[in-house]
Amino acid sequence: MSADPAINEQQTPAEHPGNTAGPATKRARDPYWDVVKGLLIILMVLGHALQYAAGGNFWGDPLWMGIYLFHMPLFALVSGCFVFQSIRRHGGKFIGHIAKHLLVPAIFTAVACLAIRTALAYGSGETPEVPSFNFLYTAWFLIFIFECGVFTWVMALCKPLWWRAAWFAIPMTLALLCPGFPLAGQFTFLYPFFLLGAWAHHRGWPLGSLWFGIAAAVLYAVIYCVFQETWYVYRTPLASLEDTAHTVPIYLVRMLGGIAGCFLLLFVVKHLPFLLKSRILQSLGSSTLAIYLLQIYFWDFIWRPYCPQINFWLCFPLTVAVVAACYGVYRLCRRIPALGFLMFGEQKGTRSANG
Repeated sequence: MSADPAINEQQTPAEHPGNTAGPATKRARDPYWDVVKGLLIILMVLGHALQYAAGGNFWGDPLWMGIYLFHMPLFALVSGCFVFQSIRRHGGKFIGHIAKHLLVPAIFTAVACLAIRTALAYGSGETPEVPSFNFLYTAWFLIFIFECGVFTWVMALCKPLWWRAAWFAIPMTLALLCPGFPLAGQFTFLYPFFLLGAWAHHRGWPLGSLWFGIAAAVLYAVIYCVFQETWYVYRTPLASLEDTAHTVPIYLVRMLGGIAGCFLLLFVVKHLPFLLKSRILQSLGSSTLAIYLLQIYFWDFIWRPYCPQINFWLCFPLTVAVVAACYGVYRLCRRIPALGFLMFGEQKGTRSANG
């Protein structure tokens, strides 16, 4: 199993998703999806560099807005692309499989970060803050993907179409109306992207086709031009009734922007052969979970408390350095099987194609 924040079991390009059955076997990786994820993890770290290192009003930064419009939606879409294949391969063990792959490193990261904060507080003579339950969401994207996997697994068990529709509507409604729903804001915005990836891949949509790319580029440009820095959507649109009149339209526009950005990047990667041949991007794409988790420690415990703010242009070499350092630390940590399991959800002998 690779360090990849997805529950997928990636297929080779020639393999039809409907032909997969039986126990998991080791197969070749598809470089296309690794390159997509490699670019996404670089963009994520760059976005955090603009947010934490450059300082100032990162909400109004044009580059940050361009990244924010689509990078987590595309991570969710890619994670959903192969969920049905993974369900078929693991059968009744699917929930346990994704729990070990996603929940173990998510909880370990949350506890480790809490322990470090507590130790630093005692070391400086301060009284540590009493943590709220939300500290478990430190690595929130992994928990979100686990939620998506559970609901999609139930949905796959339902044969009638109306039952499948219900298992989309039920969690979405709970997340919209109940602020206590785990990661309610992230779930309502990103769950449709996860299912879009699952449905599009299952139906054989040509996500990187020319017409998808052209339409996506036009729509993305339009939404980017009207985007405002107050359009933060990782919250429940209906949880705060006084905001509903403004939040719901923003939510829908941001949804369109995310879809356009997803299809645009998929198109770009497909039509730039030098990207597909990049060994570096392929290696990063197979290690996105590890880089995602390790960069949390870097920003929280190294850069933000001890390092000064830098100008915009220095964010680019900083991004390269952070990604390279996280990848190097991952390669060292995974040599210890117990550490690889706790930190990255890896298990010896279970490395699959892209998941």
